[in-house]
Amino acid sequence: ASARMLLRLSSLPDAPLGRPIDVEAVVQSAGPLRQLSLTRRPGVLKQVRRFRLQDGSVSCLWVLCGRRAERLDERLCGCRVILRGAKVHIFRSARHLSGSTHVDVCTTFSLD
Repeated sequence: ASARMLLRLSSLPDAPLGRPIDVEAVVQSAGPLRQLSLTRRPGVLKQVRRFRLQDGSVSCLWVLCGRRAERLDERLCGCRVILRGAKVHIFRSARHLSGSTHVDVCTTFSLD
């Protein structure tokens, strides 16, 4: 496995499309677990969850599918995470992230 540079979310515009990257951000929100049908495979449903990631004034969507979408949920909200092996995509002219091979949870922020 080749070592990848750790990117901040703010450098997402310069990240290569479709290639795995490691990126650090804070999970701002987590959407509900949804079942979506696959366009290429009618009748096949896939579990999907969307997260909103933030780093300073920059934010983007992160989409997870399958078992990871089931396992990772709103408990990640407020946590600084490092997404290992996430891929950058363009959707509706905005960059967003999908998937990951591993998620490191670094810290949990609290208002206390």
